[in-house]
Amino acid sequence: MRLFTLLFITLLIIASSLSAQAPNTVWTKTYTGPGGSRAMSVVAIPGGGYFVGGMINVETVSGSGDWSKRDLWVLRLDESGDTLWSRTYGNHDFRQEMAQLILTNDSGFAFVSHRDGHGIDDQLYFVKADSDGIVQWETLDTLEKSYMNIASLSQTPDRSFFAAHTTFGSAMDFVVTAVFGGLIVSPEGAGDIMNRRQSRWGLDEAALGIAATADGGNVVCGWTTSIPTWHENLFVMKSNRFGMVEWTKIYDSGKADGAADVKQTNDGGFYVLGHADRPVNSDVDGFYLLRTD
Repeated sequence: MRLFTLLFITLLIIASSLSAQAPNTVWTKTYTGPGGSRAMSVVAIPGGGYFVGGMINVETVSGSGDWSKRDLWVLRLDESGDTLWSRTYGNHDFRQEMAQLILTNDSGFAFVSHRDGHGIDDQLYFVKADSDGIVQWETLDTLEKSYMNIASLSQTPDRSFFAAHTTFGSAMDFVVTAVFGGLIVSPEGAGDIMNRRQSRWGLDEAALGIAATADGGNVVCGWTTSIPTWHENLFVMKSNRFGMVEWTKIYDSGKADGAADVKQTNDGGFYVLGHADRPVNSDVDGFYLLRTD
């Protein structure tokens, strides 16, 4: 009986080990343009296939170091990774960098990118396209800052969009921009900027994630050094659909913490993912997971 029990346990261990092995690669493909390319975002399409967003290098400007002109590039792939179509967007006289591409609730896609004009003010560039990649609307937003870093893009239940980005000038601060996505019955006004809110609390702040909320507002996460400590602290900020801040929470663990992503839960709360600089009882960095009501 003992031998049978031992054999049974051994078989269970072997079966568990086999089931935990990494899956086999189904396919691997490479996609590139004449001057080289880089992918930044991929989303699965309901019904099969993928949208992939990134950039193609067009031209390196002489005497400018590594500053190069780039087209924004989106491919639609089938389930086997074969290209159904590819399209370029924007103005290739600029260095354009896609931040994030998202699937929209009409089965199309939207993306936000950073546009650097090599000497002019940086711009946010928004594009909304249908499932065939045809542009439905596009818009530019210029801010008088020397550089910006776009965090993320999110669509609200009513089809509009929020984007968060950090700006770098004499100090770091962050901006949330709301863009009207249009109505199903009428596309008039789609792409118009509804509101823009800049947050500056004192020293330096950076937005690293944004998510639309069920009430049509948004929640932003990141880090701030605006309270009297010598390290960054994680913050979460909730705003309504009009860009008015409803509340802001700062979480100080006594170490340097920073949030990278935020999502709303089914009960209306939030979970936040970030990093922790050598948390309590540890001599190495770790990741930080926070759940709120």
